[in-house]
Amino acid sequence: MMAWASEETKQNFKQWVNQNQLVVLGILLMLGIVFSVSIFSGAFVKTKQLEQSQLALTGFAQKDVTADQVEWRLQVTETAPTRQEAIKLLNKHFNLVKDFVMHGDIPEDALDEDPLVANTKYEKNSQGYDTNEIDGYELSKTLVVATERVSQVSTLVKTIGRLVGEGVPVQAQSPAYFYKNLDNLKLELIGQATKNAKDRAETMAKNTGGTVGSMVKASSGVFQITPKFSTEVSDYGTYDTSTIQKKVTSVVNVTFSVF
Repeated sequence: MMAWASEETKQNFKQWVNQNQLVVLGILLMLGIVFSVSIFSGAFVKTKQLEQSQLALTGFAQKDVTADQVEWRLQVTETAPTRQEAIKLLNKHFNLVKDFVMHGDIPEDALDEDPLVANTKYEKNSQGYDTNEIDGYELSKTLVVATERVSQVSTLVKTIGRLVGEGVPVQAQSPAYFYKNLDNLKLELIGQATKNAKDRAETMAKNTGGTVGSMVKASSGVFQITPKFSTEVSDYGTYDTSTIQKKVTSVVNVTFSVF
C-alpha cells in the first residue's frame, strides 16, 4: 500500500486515519450504500420489466348437462294409542308407498329404508308441559329411492298427491338430481377455460404487436353448478340439486409470458 510514497508520508497518513476513524467509517458506509442502491435499482428494473412482459387473464367455459341420478326420500308417519297399533298402521301405509314407487317402473334394488324412528307422546298439562301420562306412540320410517331412472321419479313426484288424497300419511321431500360424471366434466371444462384464456391473451397481444409465450402460472376457481338458465354465482361455488337440466361453469386464472 502506497509503495510510491515516502516513509514520512505513510506515517502521516496512518496518523490521520487513526485520528479520523469516524470520517473514514462514514466514507466506507457511503460507498457501501451507493453500491447497494445500484444493485437494488438494477434488480428492481429487471423485476418491473419481467412484470411488464406478463399478461394475466381469466378463462371461462360452461356446458349444459342433464342429471342422470336422483335421490328421493318419502317418510311415512303414524300415531296411535298403542305401539302395536302404530306399527300395524305404519307397515300398511309404508307398503302402499313402496308399491306406488315400484309401479312407477322403479326396481326394488333401487329402494332402501332408513331405520324406524319411535317417539312416545305424553299428555300436556294446562301450562303446555308434558306430564307422565302417555298419550300415544309416534312411529316413522323413510323410504329412500336412489336410481338412474330420473324421468320415472320425476313422474312419480307429480302424482304422489294421489296417495295423500287416499289418506296415506306420507311426506315426500323434493328429489335431489345429480350428474354422475362430474369429475371428468370438471377436467374437460378446465381445459376449455384455459384455452379460452389463451385465445383472449393472443387477441390482446396481437392488437398491441406482442406474442403470447408459455403459461407462467394458473389457478382454477370454484365450479358453479346451477339451473340451466340461472345467473346465480357464489364465491364458494354452488351445486344445484333441484333441477334435472343444469349448467356447469368453470373459471380459471392464467398468466402468460408476452414478448
